[in-house]
Amino acid sequence: MKIPRIVLFLSFVCLCSFADIPIDGSRAVVVYPDKSFESLAKDFKHHLDLMTGADVPLVAPNAIPNDAYVLYIGKAPDGMAEEMQPEEARWQVFDNAAYFYGRKKVGASHAVYDFLENELGFRWPLPDVISCVQQNLIVVKNTSRQWIPKLRSRGIRCNNPVDRLWRARLRSGSHNMPKYGHAFTKYWDRFCKTHQEYFAMRKDGLRLPMTYGKSIDDPAAFKGRPASAVAMCVSSEALVKQVVADWQAAGCPASINLCENDASGRDSCNCPACRELDAPGLKNPCDNDNPICYADRYVIFANRVLEAARKIRPDVKACMYAYNATQQPPRYAKVDKDIILGIVPVDFSPSALKEFVMGWKAAGMNEFFYRPNRHFYYDMPCLPMGSEKYFYEINQLLQEQNAIGFDYDAMSADNVYKALQDYLVTKSMTDGIKPFEYWENQYMEAFGPAADDVKAYFRYWREALWEARIKPDLERLIVKGRFNNVARGLTWVMSDYYRADDFAKSGAFLENAATRGAKGLQAKALDRLRLEHRHAELFFKAATGKKDEDAIVLMNFREANGYPETVRQEKTWGDVAGVDRARAFKDYRPPYIGTPIIWKFRLDPEDIGLKERWFADDVKAINRWEHRMCTNTGWERPHEHYTTISKEIRELTADYNGIGWYAITIKVPDDWKDREIYLYFGAVDESAWVYVNGKEAGTHLYKNTDDWNTPFVIQINHCIDWNAKEQTVVVRVEDRSGQGGIWKPVSLISK
Repeated sequence: MKIPRIVLFLSFVCLCSFADIPIDGSRAVVVYPDKSFESLAKDFKHHLDLMTGADVPLVAPNAIPNDAYVLYIGKAPDGMAEEMQPEEARWQVFDNAAYFYGRKKVGASHAVYDFLENELGFRWPLPDVISCVQQNLIVVKNTSRQWIPKLRSRGIRCNNPVDRLWRARLRSGSHNMPKYGHAFTKYWDRFCKTHQEYFAMRKDGLRLPMTYGKSIDDPAAFKGRPASAVAMCVSSEALVKQVVADWQAAGCPASINLCENDASGRDSCNCPACRELDAPGLKNPCDNDNPICYADRYVIFANRVLEAARKIRPDVKACMYAYNATQQPPRYAKVDKDIILGIVPVDFSPSALKEFVMGWKAAGMNEFFYRPNRHFYYDMPCLPMGSEKYFYEINQLLQEQNAIGFDYDAMSADNVYKALQDYLVTKSMTDGIKPFEYWENQYMEAFGPAADDVKAYFRYWREALWEARIKPDLERLIVKGRFNNVARGLTWVMSDYYRADDFAKSGAFLENAATRGAKGLQAKALDRLRLEHRHAELFFKAATGKKDEDAIVLMNFREANGYPETVRQEKTWGDVAGVDRARAFKDYRPPYIGTPIIWKFRLDPEDIGLKERWFADDVKAINRWEHRMCTNTGWERPHEHYTTISKEIRELTADYNGIGWYAITIKVPDDWKDREIYLYFGAVDESAWVYVNGKEAGTHLYKNTDDWNTPFVIQINHCIDWNAKEQTVVVRVEDRSGQGGIWKPVSLISK
């Protein structure tokens, strides 16, 4: 294939000499040393091809064509391969070759992306979007650069390869960090039968996982989260010796991981020795839902482990979390100078964070890194939030407090609004503290001549939404969303903060942007932003209007434009915009009428309901049914927040297998007389007999292994009384194993 001519004009500085050296780009090739560098080389080639329209070959070191201009990845110029700092990156350009290298493979990666970003002007506004000025001539103004990260950890966690590549392009990474993460997750499996003294004592005096019974022989105690998250008895000298022995068996590495398991404060040990280590007057852990004041005992434990380990390796360090039970600084214990703290707060306000850090410093903390595992609680589904400057300034604050690194536990950057925030925070970690506006402007360069309009678009949301409406109301949203989940709370009261005219006002900036003449990749980046804005607008309309027609429009938009059928928050926070319902009912005609979640309920352990004709009960008779049950989870474990479900029926249905009856009254629209009308059941465990107005409408019998989890419809036209205001629906359910009952909601639909 013929390669378009590329000319690299090199402004090469050598002592006092200056010269522009033209290089025939048709001779350019990318060379990498081995297969471990292949993906990096391919991405480098991809960027060069995008910029120039070329097809730059990838070749092996032993197959370089004569007279080629060589772009070496992972190789230093002769005489320049001296020892370098961790993650250090260097690139150098000469008249016959360019070199991209550094400390190990990660240094070479940083060198490539530093060159692409800082010399060639590439921007990555989204994980799957690349932007630059496309040109046949590449002008290299600088011939060399060295980059050494200041922070030892610079990361936002992600779940997919596209996001991981994006983070690599932004030069995320880590080095010389202590080993951390919940340290004792395998201890229960290893030692529960031989060393129960290692584990926290419950209030009943037993050393067992909190959510299980009173026997260590219960097989369930060895499975799942309770076993891996069991709290430790940190006053145990035997536990100290075991930790040190495990560390020795691993070869005495530079640090010992002492981060407590993912147990809440109420799970902390109740033994007298542990209680003796707590600050005077501290409440019993089991008397509080989630106490966070038990740092003293854990700090003392970490100090003891270090003291023992230093006898073997004097320079050893240890790492522990300020998280859950250990979140707040100790009252009297002092942190050893060689303990590195991973701070895991839940309050992200700047004032609270500063107070938090200063409190731990006063207790002796010497080094810390920021590990916010609830950062994603500020990620809105599809919608702008405008919080990017807020979190950038938090990152600045923590760097000013000398944080050694950052490890954000967050979700993928699956929309442009989340991507902007992740981009800015990552850049603040990568290249030191610069004003927010510096990186904001750099990000906007992805949109070329439309940069100012795009900046105005994002600033609209930051000022009109975040600053004016959300930020002053954070406390309300924290409570509303439960467990500090601001975005979930905001999603549930979306119309209190977002307004329809917000999308028109902000969208006007994007309409102006479209007239600015952006071309090529910059035009594609702008088109993507405009598409994201339209998606946000449709999502808002469907989520707040609650009209099936709007949900169908959103569903069709996603299908036409390659969006996921359901964004991740919709999978866990409920069918916010009605898309799941629209998809389930795509063969039916809107509107789709949901029935109440709570139905009248009664058990039938002796199976006498059919004989006594419970299915024929009228409204008055049904109202005399004593109990209620939800229809969005099985009867064995109904959701705790439903207060209308009595304690009595909860106890009766726990582990119940047998017959249960549900009943509700529904209204069928008068203008549905010419339609086929159905009751749609999301799922019933296991068999169901459906009656309407005392007549059997249909059955769903458990025959196949997945019938308990399969939606089904029952046509009810022949049972409807059009002279009645309401129709009585009774469902008899038979369960022989599992959770039992109607456990996915029921809807009224039609064709």
